[in-house]
Amino acid sequence: MQPRRHEVTWTFVAETSEVADRCLLFTDSYGRLLQVVLAFTALAVLYVKRKLETPMRPLQVWVLDVGKQCVGAFLLHCLSIILSIVFVASAGNNDDECGIYFVTYMLDTTCGVLVLIVVLRAMQWLAESCRWRDLQESGFYGDPPRLAVFAKQLAAYSVAVLLMKMLTALVILAYYEPLAAFATRLFSSFTQHRHLELLLVMIIIPGCFNAFQFWLVDSYLKCDGSHWKYFSALDSEKTRAPIVAGGAPVLAGERPSIATTYDATAFALPAPEPKSQRVAPPPRPPSSASGRNGFVL
Repeated sequence: MQPRRHEVTWTFVAETSEVADRCLLFTDSYGRLLQVVLAFTALAVLYVKRKLETPMRPLQVWVLDVGKQCVGAFLLHCLSIILSIVFVASAGNNDDECGIYFVTYMLDTTCGVLVLIVVLRAMQWLAESCRWRDLQESGFYGDPPRLAVFAKQLAAYSVAVLLMKMLTALVILAYYEPLAAFATRLFSSFTQHRHLELLLVMIIIPGCFNAFQFWLVDSYLKCDGSHWKYFSALDSEKTRAPIVAGGAPVLAGERPSIATTYDATAFALPAPEPKSQRVAPPPRPPSSASGRNGFVL
């Protein structure tokens, strides 16, 4: 007797009404695949943002900034999935998990981002008041960058994300019934297309809102560049030219501004004056006192 094979098939149309009435977030291979795609989408957004920066952040600094964003986004995503499943299970109304996740995600990427920025500003003020040097300026990890400073800033950012998530979770808990009714009505047209609904709430909508969220949050996490002294870590396509006459650094291939240009003649050494025609003095007569070898004593 041969063992029975289990084949996994993905279809955007449910075969039975029982399956069609449920959209589950993390129960099959299709849902897990969408989690991976969402993670790569977030990385792609951050990579495009770096390419559009002028000048680009040093590679080491950018990797550390991306690390903070990825850890925070992963933590926020996992908490959103867990809370959506817990809220639906606690309500016992057979609500739509994907719809609740959609409401949670929309709240995190709109009001939650504003709350996160306020928390980050409060943490920066606290760090300046307590003289925590490693947390006073986000995105500056030392020269050269140090992992110990990065770990402290990562911990502070994770705490900020947790505080933001606690506030949004309390809002959803307080208004769960109207929000669940809104989500169920919003996705009622996907009754026979639950995989398509999962694709919509996990990839398409998050992909659009991630661009806004990561772009805005990254502006508060990165350093302004005033402390960058390790320009050798910059990418080759946007290397910096030497500083001209004490002015601002100029990007390679970019025309220097008026403030950085100078007149070469202003720094030229003055031409030597022509020597006057002086008459050579007459040779001195030999002294009577001479040394043993003929040198004048």
